[in-house]
Amino acid sequence: MADGIQREFAVPFTYIKKEYVKAYSEELDAKGRVVGERQPLSFSWLNSGLVKMDTVVPAGHRLTIERETFADKPLVDFQDAAIVTEQDLDLATQQSLHVAQEARDRNGYEILEASHNVMVALDEVKEYAERAEDAAADSEQDLQECEDLAASTERAKSITLEAKRETLDLREAVAE
Repeated sequence: MADGIQREFAVPFTYIKKEYVKAYSEELDAKGRVVGERQPLSFSWLNSGLVKMDTVVPAGHRLTIERETFADKPLVDFQDAAIVTEQDLDLATQQSLHVAQEARDRNGYEILEASHNVMVALDEVKEYAERAEDAAADSEQDLQECEDLAASTERAKSITLEAKRETLDLREAVAE
């Protein structure tokens, strides 16, 4: 997580070429979910294990430094009847290992990100369910109050009608 101040970061992995090392920034919401697209970052090398971002990564953004080894074709092209050197074998093996590790890391990252998003969504669903339960309880209480008010209104109507009848009876008795 970027702090909005630091610009120098370690490169915690081996790489074949510096151009294979990439940096990205992702904005996160308050619940740690990625907002928007991943943005590539420019940087310069201070030494073989340390880079300096050209601009400060804003606080609250996730900074990722990763290796993206060229995987479209082999870095070493072996020829028939040619001398195979240890250096060529090491480079071919290193390329294969790096590409495999990067694929594993990407898949693991995507699974972790998806799991986090599911957990956040479940928390939100739980929160909404609790609000709905509270609203239902409030509605039940409001309904009971409305029913009590309706019953009181009916009683008042009944009393009013009875009072009108008695008034009419008294008027008739006085008129006779």
